[in-house]
Amino acid sequence: MQTAAALGLELPKPIHGYQPSTFLERGVVVPYTTPHLAGGRVRPGERAGLELIVPNLSGGRGVYVLPLEGVQALCSPTLHDRALNARIAGLRAVTPSAIRLAARDIAAEGLAGEEVATSAAMTLAAEQQLGLLAHLELLLELLRQVEPRHAGWTPPDQRDPEQLGRRARVVLASLSPQTGRSAEAMMGVLEELAQVFSAVGVGRQTPAARLSGLIRLLDDLRLQMQRWHTEPGREGATEAEIIAGTAGLTLAAARTTLHEARAALGNLPQLMQRWLTEPDTVGRLVARPEWLLDGWERIGLLWRAADEHIDRKQTLGEMAALVPTIPREASDWVGGLDMEAESKRHRRKVALGEDWRTGITVTDLVARNEKLRAMSPGGPA
Repeated sequence: MQTAAALGLELPKPIHGYQPSTFLERGVVVPYTTPHLAGGRVRPGERAGLELIVPNLSGGRGVYVLPLEGVQALCSPTLHDRALNARIAGLRAVTPSAIRLAARDIAAEGLAGEEVATSAAMTLAAEQQLGLLAHLELLLELLRQVEPRHAGWTPPDQRDPEQLGRRARVVLASLSPQTGRSAEAMMGVLEELAQVFSAVGVGRQTPAARLSGLIRLLDDLRLQMQRWHTEPGREGATEAEIIAGTAGLTLAAARTTLHEARAALGNLPQLMQRWLTEPDTVGRLVARPEWLLDGWERIGLLWRAADEHIDRKQTLGEMAALVPTIPREASDWVGGLDMEAESKRHRRKVALGEDWRTGITVTDLVARNEKLRAMSPGGPA
């Protein structure tokens, strides 16, 4: 592996006491396959371009912050990671959704192996189906909310497709005086909202929604970590405790923000009007649970993937090092709890000083990271 010195690059000094105040400042996790970039986050730079935040390479406290294009100061990235960084550098906005889609597209090119490419293709097909189902559920919900009730009225989900389409056009046309848009234009608005809310969950589509799956993954991890650190004689019990504690905080906040996002669907005509006049406001509301859950999928999959090659104690060390800090902004979202202070309290329980990579070859870790990408239920992790 090429060193920073060999490349004529200066290795940045780790920053200690790193505590971002907003989620954008914390950055978005990028699913790298290069071991030294594991857990790396991308965020907008202070001046221009993007910055990469990487956990301390020794497994100790602190993070490295460097320009995205300066990643070779830390390591020699895999071909997959170089292509992914090039794609990320061209993004207009840094969000969990934007990074996930960029990673899925790169994965589909086969740069992380055939298994990951197959997973990416399956994810794309599944998300397209979920988007169609979300659109149908929004349409049915709009009819329930807006259609005039009369003696012969039947629930929209009991109608044949032709009748459903006809009634939908009538309802959408009735909204034109409020919106100044045609029925066809309002149908387009409904399709856009279906794509925005698909990951959050709409009606009967909710259990299959991507964020619903992440909630289940994190809740299962929390329960396993609680059992691990309470059982006598367990190695890595302290690491399991910090994972369980921060996972519990994250779950509570994510469930609250998911509930708020889904509640907006309770008045679809109003939501459609808001989408026309202030789409960014709606988008930020829907994005909150995804920001909160960002980074946890990899931690959960690390535990599921742990085997005889990388034992549980080493895995717990890696997982604890990757536990996301919770920015002050989370308290503004949920209220009633100082999320930042609670997160710090849990993190003080662990003094990470060991190198969890000890005894593990780089080749093994790259293979393991590619396996994690293929395992991801919501797209390559």
